[in-house]
Amino acid sequence: MRTPLARRVSEHPALADWVAAKQPLLGGLLEPSDAGGLIAFLCGDGSRAITAQTIAVDAGWQLD
Repeated sequence: MRTPLARRVSEHPALADWVAAKQPLLGGLLEPSDAGGLIAFLCGDGSRAITAQTIAVDAGWQLD
């Protein structure tokens, strides 16, 4: 995810290419807003029955 901590990844061409290959659905770092819909849902009443889950917002990172 594109954050100040991940800036070095996006500024280093070899690392940026590696991340793009690992995230085939977007081809690069995610933006913080990419997780926004999930966060909004989890904060709302529609998620009241969801407990103790790990939900990946990773653009396919775990597919490899």
